[in-house]
Amino acid sequence: MKDQLRNFVLGMNLEGNKVSLTNKFRRITADVARRIPELPNRLKQMADIEQFLADRTGDFLRPGDTDGEFDACNLLHWLSLAEEANVAFVEARPVLTLTEGEVSALSGKVKIAGSAVTRRLEKALSQLAVQDGQSERSPREPIGDCAEKAAQAMDDVPEGWMVRHVRAGPSTLKALAGTGLLEDTAPQVRFGPDVEVGPGWYRVGNRRHIDVADARLVSSVVTGPVSDEQVYVARPWITAARWFEGVDPHRGMDGPAGRGRWPAEWRVFVEQGEVIGVANYYGWTDAMSPESAKMALEAKALAERIIDVAQQRSVVPVHPDFEVQTLNAERKTLLRERFPEGSFNCTLDFIESENGLLLLEGGPAFHPKMGGGHPCAFLGRNRPEGVCFQVGPSIHPLVPYTWTEENANSSVTLSFEETSEMAQNPRLPRNGLS
Repeated sequence: MKDQLRNFVLGMNLEGNKVSLTNKFRRITADVARRIPELPNRLKQMADIEQFLADRTGDFLRPGDTDGEFDACNLLHWLSLAEEANVAFVEARPVLTLTEGEVSALSGKVKIAGSAVTRRLEKALSQLAVQDGQSERSPREPIGDCAEKAAQAMDDVPEGWMVRHVRAGPSTLKALAGTGLLEDTAPQVRFGPDVEVGPGWYRVGNRRHIDVADARLVSSVVTGPVSDEQVYVARPWITAARWFEGVDPHRGMDGPAGRGRWPAEWRVFVEQGEVIGVANYYGWTDAMSPESAKMALEAKALAERIIDVAQQRSVVPVHPDFEVQTLNAERKTLLRERFPEGSFNCTLDFIESENGLLLLEGGPAFHPKMGGGHPCAFLGRNRPEGVCFQVGPSIHPLVPYTWTEENANSSVTLSFEETSEMAQNPRLPRNGLS
C-alpha cells in the first residue's frame, strides 16, 4: 500500500510541476499580451533588477574563501564551515556544472500550440530585439550535448544516492518527505518497465540522468546569484536514527487523514550571530521527549560552533531574494530592522543519524513578512525563541490564516533553560516541568 501511495505522490508531483509551469506561462503571456505598449518599460524593469542582482552578488565568495559575503543557500559554503568547525555533515560531491544557458536548454519551453496570445507575444519580443540591434533569434545551447552531460554526471554516482542543486533539493524529495513516505533507503519509483524516478534524477532504460528540469532546481537557479556556474551535487542517503509520527496534514484536506512518519530533524534559527530558536523540522509530529530536548540542545551547540568559525573567517551569509526586495524602500526598512546590514542571519538543519547529529544544509533566516527559511514548528510565531517541539492544535501547515500568534501560543514550546532541565531529567512528565 505504501509503495502504491509513494508512486502516486511522485506521479502527482511530476504532473503538478508541468501543470504549474503551464499555468504560470499562460498567466504571464496573457498579462504581457494585454500590455504590449508597456512591454519595453516592463522588460527594462526586469533587466534593471537582473543587473542589480548581478552587481549585488557578483562578489560573493567561493566555498572556503574568507572575508566577505556568500550565498546563504549555497550548500558547499556551509559544509566548508562545518568541516572547519569539526561538525559532522552529510557529504555533498559536486558532479555537474552547467551554464545558465545549458540549464535553460535542458529545462525546455512550454508550448501552447495555436495560441494567439503566444504568437502576439513572440512577434512583439522579436520586434523589440530587432529594434535593439539584436538578431530575431538568440542562439541556444545544443540540447543534445547538455543532456549527455547530465547523463555522464550520474555514471559515477553510487546507487541509492540523491542529487540536488547546491541551492536546493529536488521537488521529488520534498513531495515524499512532506507526506511521511520516506524510508531508510532512497526512494526510487518505477513508472513502467523503462522509466524510474529518484530524488533529483531519472532513469530511462539503463541510463540515469540528473533531473535539471525539476521545478525546485530550476527555481534555485532563477532566484539565485547571477552566475554561469550552476553546480549539482550527489549525496548519500542518510538513515535516520529516530522517526517522529503524526497525522499527515497533506493527506487530510479532502478526505481521511493518514498517518506517516518523518525523520528526526532540527532547524536552528540564527539572528545577528546568535541562536535564538530550535524547531522540530516536521512540526506537526509528536517530538516532545527528554531525548528530543537533548538533541535540540546539541543542534544549538553545533550551530554555535559553525557560527564561531564563520565569524573567524569574517564571512556573512546573504539571501539574494532579500536583497532584491530592498529595492522597495518599505520592505528594505522591514528587513534591516530585523537583520542589520552585515549581520549574520541564517537557518541550519540537522538530522539525527546512527552516527549522531549531521548537518544537512544551511539557508536563509526566517522573516515573518519577507519570507526566507520556513519557521517549521514555530509556524505562527513572529520570532522563533526557545525550542518548539510541535505546532499548536489550531495551526494547519496548509492553511495560512491559521498561522497566528494566538494559535501559536498553544504550541509545545520550552525556553532553552526548560529544555535543558527536561534533557537532564528523563523522568520528567511530558506535559510539564516540576
